[in-house]
Amino acid sequence: MVTIPAQPLRRSVLIVALALGLASPEARAVSSCSSAACSSSGCGDFANFSVLIDSGVQLPGGDQIPVAFVDPGDNLPHRFVATKQGRIYVWDGATGSVLLTPFLDLSNQVTYSDPQGEQGFLGMAVAPDYRTSGTFYVYYVGAGTAPGSDGDIVLERFQRSLSDPNLADPSTEERLLVISHTSASNHNGGWIAFGFDGMLYVSTGDGGGACDSTGPNGQNIDSLKGKLLRLDVSGDPTSTAPECDALGGYTIPLGNPFRGATAGCGEIWAYGLRNPYRFSVDRQTGDIWIGDVGQGSWEEVNYLSANYFPMTPSDAVNFAWKCREGCESLTCGAGDCPGFLVGGVSTCEYPHDVDPGAGVTNYWDPIFCHSNGPWFAMMGGYRYRGRFVAPLAGSYLYGDAYCRQIWRSTSFDPGDPAAATDTCFAWNPTVGQQVFGFAEDHLGELYLVLYDGDGTGNIACLHDTPGSCYWAGWGGFFQDGFESGDTSRWSSAAP
Repeated sequence: MVTIPAQPLRRSVLIVALALGLASPEARAVSSCSSAACSSSGCGDFANFSVLIDSGVQLPGGDQIPVAFVDPGDNLPHRFVATKQGRIYVWDGATGSVLLTPFLDLSNQVTYSDPQGEQGFLGMAVAPDYRTSGTFYVYYVGAGTAPGSDGDIVLERFQRSLSDPNLADPSTEERLLVISHTSASNHNGGWIAFGFDGMLYVSTGDGGGACDSTGPNGQNIDSLKGKLLRLDVSGDPTSTAPECDALGGYTIPLGNPFRGATAGCGEIWAYGLRNPYRFSVDRQTGDIWIGDVGQGSWEEVNYLSANYFPMTPSDAVNFAWKCREGCESLTCGAGDCPGFLVGGVSTCEYPHDVDPGAGVTNYWDPIFCHSNGPWFAMMGGYRYRGRFVAPLAGSYLYGDAYCRQIWRSTSFDPGDPAAATDTCFAWNPTVGQQVFGFAEDHLGELYLVLYDGDGTGNIACLHDTPGSCYWAGWGGFFQDGFESGDTSRWSSAAP
């Protein structure tokens, strides 16, 4: 995850749209799910990926599994490497080494036991103004520290140390949200990111068990599980009090579809998700791409345009779990689903009109989906907005933890999302190695977060030239100390 700067113009557009009562509907389009097997057929290899950080060699503390690689965008040549065990380390881009002292150690507060399990430290995001405020957020599965219980989902806020940019200040810990999650260890969701509107988006799993059995939660608008939440952590006076959480460490922003509604949690931005372990915000458009791990039939990537404003509960985006999986209805049976749904394979439509006679669009189908069997755990990625790998310009890259493939979109039209096309981009034949996620730096360049199957992993960079990513440690305009003041004082004219 990388800092997404708040853009007042886009936020103004949102407010105007809300005032006018406009919700830009998406065009209807047809797509299909891929059933391609896990193999090197039609794929490249990892020749264009180079190991940047080898956790087994460079991370202290023994068994360390990286889950996130975060560029704080603070004009310093360092990055944060978050591990599943709950420690966040600092990688010094100037030396290529990892500092021995963790930036933050939450290992005593994090429930973790299995390298391939779904618990542990899951996500980290820095505030849009991190360079000056030093504020960042973490998302993890808690280890029973009050007020949570073992297995509960925890969202917290911290501040960077005032004296050392490579250290956090543990005393600034502020718990914003705790979601009860004690019925099962799986389906915790796992990512947090800031949108163009300055809001913090949080993806939560459905609570675990097969077919949403600990709920149902995916279709339950009075539950925070199986959702994409949109929270105001800025203290905006136009926001209102939390509706489905007792801690009150955030508020409900203007525009959330269930804000103030009789039914439904105001925190919800979209619902009907199973286990959205990784999602991203397009740094150029603000669109949201969600990788949702499937049940037994389909793995999917869902798309949410930044120009779609769900004004009311009926406008809220519903990605259909557990009533639809991929583009198929009732794979988990008809319980808790509308009676007019028909089971069996059906056509992908974006959005999907489940009741053509009434003209009602209740569900939104994915724009990319893969048959479960070859694929087992969708890893959502990023739309490439860097400049050093020109052939990938505008492509969305994503993968699967067990299939060990990286796929990319080959065409995408925001006005016709489901007509997007994709192809296998790379295949990793290393036995046991899994894709645990993707990362993006402040330049828009992309990285892979990999698990090696032996209790360690690595961070790999994507490049288009021989050698490694020479830009990986760049901090920004002021990292070399020669510039002064701010860019408003600079001029392109010769003196």
